[in-house]
Amino acid sequence: MAAHTRDPVSERFDSAAARLLARASRRPGQWTGTRIANPDAGWMAWARSMGISLLGPDLDGGGQARTRWVRGFVRSVYYVRKWYMTGNGTPSLAAPPSLEPMPPLMSYRVGGVDIAPGGRVIGRRVAIKLHWPPDPAAARAAVRALPDSERIFTDEGDHGGRSSDPTRRDWE
Repeated sequence: MAAHTRDPVSERFDSAAARLLARASRRPGQWTGTRIANPDAGWMAWARSMGISLLGPDLDGGGQARTRWVRGFVRSVYYVRKWYMTGNGTPSLAAPPSLEPMPPLMSYRVGGVDIAPGGRVIGRRVAIKLHWPPDPAAARAAVRALPDSERIFTDEGDHGGRSSDPTRRDWE
């Protein structure tokens, strides 16, 4: 399996992702949302210095996250869920990463833009739903039954059709 590095945009969202996951963990099976504010000029300059267009289109994952900025948030939610969920179902970024990563067992959706009076776009709505199946083996079997085009990673550890690759630079 190839080594993966974190997307620098997603790393900036870990605390916000942990807060959303904590709220969602109290409501398993229900949609729990937040609004991701558009990046300010400082964030835009930071990203430009690395050749990243934060408000450029999300070409990874089929464009579901709409922008590179929101894709970073979604990646962070999946990362925190996988490596920092505790036994009681809440995330703890203060703890070391888990030695036994938790399968994502989660869905997300990105809504339309929120617009301030005067027409300025102020952000996008993002919601997640945590799935707490009674039988984790059944959930893993259900994922394995999906075609590679519908999975983030294949059984061999390669990128599937729903994967996002933070190293891609063709979104600009």
